Amino acid sequence: RDSMFIEYYFNDNNTKCIPNCYNVEDASNNYIGIRHVGGEYGDTLYSEFQTAASGETVFDNVDFYEYYNLTSDLWQMDNIYNSTKNAAPQTIQTLHSKLRMWYACAGDSCP
Repeated sequence: RDSMFIEYYFNDNNTKCIPNCYNVEDASNNYIGIRHVGGEYGDTLYSEFQTAASGETVFDNVDFYEYYNLTSDLWQMDNIYNSTKNAAPQTIQTLHSKLRMWYACAGDSCP
């Protein structure tokens, strides 16, 4: 296996108070992604984010996308989504389709 599906959903506001209070979680932090570890896409992470309240996310109205080359950008500081979409739109379309296939599958139907 050279890739895995990742999903994360906002549950509730999470506030830390050390010494001043601040939120460390909000409704914009819902995402699905594919982490590649070799193969055709190398060492990369492709994700789609959508703002929604707890339990309401279906990723039908994505707010933003992230795509990182983790070989050259381990800390995920340089989002290459736009540059890749402009230079190689088929790569982004394939990643999106692959992500949606993983998101919709269940049990033995998953890759």
